[in-house]
Amino acid sequence: MPGFAGDLCETDVDECASSPCLNGLCKDGINKYECECDPGFEGTTCENNINECASGPCRNGAHCSDLVTTYACTCLEGFTGTDCEINIDDCQSNQCQHGTCVDGVASFTCSCEPGYNGPLCESPIDECASSPCHNGGICHDLVNAFSCECPPGYHDQLCYSNVNECESSPCAHGTCQDGINDYTCTCETGYEGKNCVNCDINTDECASNPCQNGGRCLDGVNNYVCDCDLPFVGTNCQTELAPCRPNPCENSGACIPSADYQTFTCNCADGFEGETCADDINECQSNPCKNGAPCVNLEGDFRCDCLTGFAGELCSVNIDDCDPDPCHNGGTCNDGINSYTCSCMPGFGGTNCEEDIDECYSNPCQNGGQCIDAVNGYACDCVVGFIGTNCQTNKDDCTSSSCFSGGTCIDGINTFTCHCPSGFTGSNCQHEINECDSNPCQNGATCVDQTGYFSCICTYGYEGVTCQSQKDLCADDPCRNGGTCTQSGDRYECLCEDEWTGLICDMTKVSCAAAASERSVSLANLCQNGGTCVDTGNSHNCNCAAGYRGSYCSEEIDECASSPCQNGAECRDGLGTYTCACRPGYQGVNCEQEINECISNPCQNGGTCIDMVNEYRCSCPPGTQGLLCEINNDNCFAGACYHDGTCVDGIGEFTCRCRPGYVGQRCEGDVNECLSNPCDAEGTLDCVQLENDYSCDCKPGYTGGRCERTVDSCESDPCLNGGACSQSGNNYVCDCGPVS
Repeated sequence: MPGFAGDLCETDVDECASSPCLNGLCKDGINKYECECDPGFEGTTCENNINECASGPCRNGAHCSDLVTTYACTCLEGFTGTDCEINIDDCQSNQCQHGTCVDGVASFTCSCEPGYNGPLCESPIDECASSPCHNGGICHDLVNAFSCECPPGYHDQLCYSNVNECESSPCAHGTCQDGINDYTCTCETGYEGKNCVNCDINTDECASNPCQNGGRCLDGVNNYVCDCDLPFVGTNCQTELAPCRPNPCENSGACIPSADYQTFTCNCADGFEGETCADDINECQSNPCKNGAPCVNLEGDFRCDCLTGFAGELCSVNIDDCDPDPCHNGGTCNDGINSYTCSCMPGFGGTNCEEDIDECYSNPCQNGGQCIDAVNGYACDCVVGFIGTNCQTNKDDCTSSSCFSGGTCIDGINTFTCHCPSGFTGSNCQHEINECDSNPCQNGATCVDQTGYFSCICTYGYEGVTCQSQKDLCADDPCRNGGTCTQSGDRYECLCEDEWTGLICDMTKVSCAAAASERSVSLANLCQNGGTCVDTGNSHNCNCAAGYRGSYCSEEIDECASSPCQNGAECRDGLGTYTCACRPGYQGVNCEQEINECISNPCQNGGTCIDMVNEYRCSCPPGTQGLLCEINNDNCFAGACYHDGTCVDGIGEFTCRCRPGYVGQRCEGDVNECLSNPCDAEGTLDCVQLENDYSCDCKPGYTGGRCERTVDSCESDPCLNGGACSQSGNNYVCDCGPVS
């Protein structure tokens, strides 16, 4: 059975002996083996490093580096995490002193509490810097506010108003004059003292009701006083106090009379201050402008000149630099300050993700493989003999049937060689070495090949291992009847006495009849085995029939003595001839021809037929097995072809029939359909690569699958009441006709 060896097939051949598993543990079976791959490898012989980057695990524009059983993401600045999925919290250190930290990408900004400014909200705003307190009031700076400590005699928020100490009518019988934090009384006749309280005999001067406008008369000494209801004053309450007429407050300020109607305060409109709202407030002192914008004070107002990238009345709005979206190829736009960044889809780069990254730039394909660039990947077209994602693996061309006779298979590039044990040769160690090929036998001897050695069948007259020595043919005294033996080369000759003749001096010199009489045989039987006696001079000679020799043809010639049969055949002697009984696997008169058992091409699936003696063997290519290589192992496995490609089994390999839009040995490369510029250049904003497709993002005013058509804005009849519509750029204009 295949997979066993030994005279009794008792030994299970160890198919793991050649260490076929490149990155894994080999488990021997019967006429097969299985590879238990190390983590991170796959394939029949664990030759493929699994690309953990193929699924695009790294986020936010990070670069993925494939490792064994894992991957590593090189994050852009501002991101962290295994997959760069975490935006680093730049607010973690809480650097904003008096404000709220707003996290960005690799940056942060501080939104300051009222009353503070600076990049880190570290500077308290001095609300007293504008000296808001009047009349010598002392300003106390607070957080986002101030307070005025007024000197005696003044009050209100800014110490504008003088306190009227006469409001309480301290002069009982006199006239009160208000001072600064004081008053004086001018007493009526008959009264004296601080408050004019000392008096003499008093006449009722109130009897005539001198007080007007509801005033109350207070009789005095030779006098009276009218206690007037404000806003009336005067001796007889005849004068109406009207401090707000005409309106003393400027710039639309609202006048509010004081409680005693002697003075007024102005409720100023926004942007103005001062006793009469005549002073323009410097609104810029409170730093109303955000994001570093300079403040320009105006009359009753202010203006923020926004820095580039900001808008809004207070420059608080970060302009969306992602509108319109500048990122191509499906990239995600991240708005910044007067800038943006594009988080590109895997496989794209550049400021606007406009570049299809050339993954072939680093020349990843080894051993002469041709690199085919794809989206976020590449495919290697390997030269014959190499496999693997990067053509890094020399395909093992050795199989268990590559080398015979215990030879060791040495893998090459798309080939193999066999290191044969002693006594064997051939491309597959299929031939036993013929030790006779060196012609070791001398002097015409016949060489007989043996396993690991040879033997020589010497021709007549020679002896020794290689028939190198001439034999002494006279040593056995072949000459009879006193004949003398002389040797010349590999022949000897008998010099007979006078009465004797013949090859060995065994014939008397008489006629055929006399010789027959001497030997008591008939003349016809003198020469044996069909030989014919011929008288020669005073002697006779036997002409022997074919296959016999000797003086009287008594010795049958052994035609097998010269060992004419080759390749171990059995020689069968006949009369004057021989036949060779050939061993199985040989043919021909002398069995000199080896029968070619491979002539019928018995080996299947590309197996190489090795002709041997009376048999053949099939050297099977990788992926096949069986005596005739008739079993083609299915090299396809789950996940062999990426992106739903169809695996097609071959001989010792597989090919992938890729879905449209994918290329590569295993359909690992996604074709970028945008590289052919399918979108109309004039009307297209961006071409977005899809799976086996593309999408054209049109500019305003264009439509169509390739943005090749302008939008007809008049198609929907937008003009009312019979107006005529005409196209104008990306919009329409209605001509309403003459106005009646």
